Amino acid sequence: MADFVQALDPSKLVLVGTVLAFVTSAFSAPAYNLPIFLFGTYAQESSEAIQSLKAFTFLLAGSMFYDIIWMVNHSQNWFIRTVTILLLVLKVMRPV
Repeated sequence: MADFVQALDPSKLVLVGTVLAFVTSAFSAPAYNLPIFLFGTYAQESSEAIQSLKAFTFLLAGSMFYDIIWMVNHSQNWFIRTVTILLLVLKVMRPV
């Protein structure tokens, strides 16, 4: 499993995360996911990427904790809840 995660392209993971965050942004979902993944898209394309990628990794780690708290305190449609959980799993799979 670790080899599979390491073989994934980080830019593709960030793009998928951005799309999933965009899909959930119109519904009852954490509002901070879309800006974080948009920043990640910028950080992947930036020439001074080292500092930006460190900040992006820190933001992802912090938002995983807030995602769990947010899902416990708010009710969601089953589809949006599934997409939010997929987004949380994607954050865990993000290669550092």
